[in-house]
Amino acid sequence: MKLTIRKSDEVFNWFKNCDIICLLKKSLGGYMLLSDITEIINGKKLWDFEDKDCTICGATDMVSELLSVGKDGMVLVTGLATLQMLKAADIVGVGGIIIVRGKEIMPEFINAAKSYRIPLISTKFVMFTTCGLLFCAGLKDINGNDVEVYKWT
Repeated sequence: MKLTIRKSDEVFNWFKNCDIICLLKKSLGGYMLLSDITEIINGKKLWDFEDKDCTICGATDMVSELLSVGKDGMVLVTGLATLQMLKAADIVGVGGIIIVRGKEIMPEFINAAKSYRIPLISTKFVMFTTCGLLFCAGLKDINGNDVEVYKWT
């Protein structure tokens, strides 16, 4: 079966560049700067936060799930841009939040994230695509597994 990509050349070249970044990140052991994460997901920084390393990533739209399985320093991928999610993220100690689906983020949410010192990134990708790109780029899941664990044998 042959895969045919029917996207514009610009999108294809962007994904090709991401492949190069992914290979580089895997060779560094899964550590990734938020600035690199932003580039991989074609994202946008929502405030001028300090760049930092991240190693694990998780995704949820449920505050209760974040509180029960969230890990300190994780990158949270979510579509829920509420103050309750932000407070839960602060309690867990997330290293950054990625808001998916190109949602419009209210200024109150951005200001609260600044006060908690939680980096905010926005992307137009859906949650599935965002997580897939980051996982393939070398970030581990919240259990510490990387893409090598899930290879078919």
